[in-house]
Amino acid sequence: MKAQLVLLTSLTLGLMFSACQDKDSVNQPITPSDNPSAWVVNSLGGTLSRVDLVTDSVVTNVLTLGQTPNDIVISGTTGYVVNSGDNDIQIIDLQTAQTIGTIELYLGLNPYFITVGGAGQAFVTNLLTGNVSILDLALNQEIDTLNVGVALEGICIYGDTLYISDINAVNWVYGQGYVYAYSLPGLAPLATIPVGTNPQAIVAGPDGFLHVVCTGDYGAISGQVQIIDPATLTVVDSVTVGGTPGSLAFDSQGRAFLGAGGWVTDGFVFSYDGMTHQLLHGASNPILVPKGAYDVNAITTGNILVCCHSVDQVVEMDHDGNILQTYPVGDGPAVLAIWEP
Repeated sequence: MKAQLVLLTSLTLGLMFSACQDKDSVNQPITPSDNPSAWVVNSLGGTLSRVDLVTDSVVTNVLTLGQTPNDIVISGTTGYVVNSGDNDIQIIDLQTAQTIGTIELYLGLNPYFITVGGAGQAFVTNLLTGNVSILDLALNQEIDTLNVGVALEGICIYGDTLYISDINAVNWVYGQGYVYAYSLPGLAPLATIPVGTNPQAIVAGPDGFLHVVCTGDYGAISGQVQIIDPATLTVVDSVTVGGTPGSLAFDSQGRAFLGAGGWVTDGFVFSYDGMTHQLLHGASNPILVPKGAYDVNAITTGNILVCCHSVDQVVEMDHDGNILQTYPVGDGPAVLAIWEP
């Protein structure tokens, strides 16, 4: 789902919602706060929003991001935003909401997702060059690359292993999906694991397994989640959810939620039990949210935040799918990260 946004932004969804009086103003001042907050990457507007999860206040456009921002990860008081169109990582001080640096990526093309590991390193998948950029966060430099596959998206560190998903797409024709496993810190190859079509995200589950969101081909092949045992590095189970899921998060009760699009009338969120893998809400009975359910993330209250891309909103819902709060954010919210000082 996200891959289409990165390369086809100018051809995609019209914006249907305008909810803040100074929505078009960028670099709006913020009041420093120690409250937990959600930092939202607005892919169409190219801005960052901050949602205070205690006061429910929103700063719609905190600062300007680069071209086609696609992901954000938070480490300490620092946010790292992947600007896919600029081929760089934007470094943001979350206490001041100021850009404090940029890491240029010279050895990969179309950076996609980022994860932060130990030893002051970060790893970035590159969609168009099939490699992973290795970053030194003390030097704020790309120091090496890892050649992996064809078209890389998802990335996850679990234990002492780095997992990378390859959608293996050429001209948007999807081949066999793979997850690659590498040891840390040495990056020795451990396994090549065949998975379903178009594996976009990898998330560690409450069952101690890796849950891989396989979106399908947006046509005949529908979505599923394949589950990898990190002890054997094999697929041991799967959950057929249908539709086109693209993101995954687990709440405090171990329930899985997937952002699954929905671009016509309602947005769709799917869910299943993260321990038993029993499907709760799939394509036939989705949880309905505003249009364009993209990224999902869990907060400490046990609730789930959903980026609703088509209506410029983030909604907060409980584990039963009841919407508790709606936050107006910038244009085209695509992904968010939670900061808990």
